[in-house]
Amino acid sequence: MSGLIGTAKVGSGKPTLVPRIDGTVLLDTLGALAAGIGKSPPMSVTTLERVKEQVTTLMTSILRHYEANVAPGEVGPNGTGLATGQAPFKEGCPTGLLYGRVQSGKTLAMITTAAMAIDNGFKVVVVLTSDNVSLVKQTADWA
Repeated sequence: MSGLIGTAKVGSGKPTLVPRIDGTVLLDTLGALAAGIGKSPPMSVTTLERVKEQVTTLMTSILRHYEANVAPGEVGPNGTGLATGQAPFKEGCPTGLLYGRVQSGKTLAMITTAAMAIDNGFKVVVVLTSDNVSLVKQTADWA
């Protein structure tokens, strides 16, 4: 997949940010997943390409909402990666929830999204998990 960087017109012709998809954090993460990480077996390139495509769609939405509701120019392929002194445009921050069946790829999606977010100027990734020891251990083994 080539590294698309910049903006594109989507739907109504309004420009939207296209996330950076060739950053070192994402590429290193995908490489580690392809090689096998911790106790996890290697993942196929086909699977990782599908995950990358899905995460790119999600990150496009995240960047669009951040640009419109928080502060333009802070994150994204050409963002500064620095918080401005101004208050967010709208009260409250966009939130999301990741849920799914056991072994459906939630941890893979979270790790890949976090890697792409870092490559796109986000400085902090917060992961909230349950007190289920098996889930905490699984997440720690992947990280």
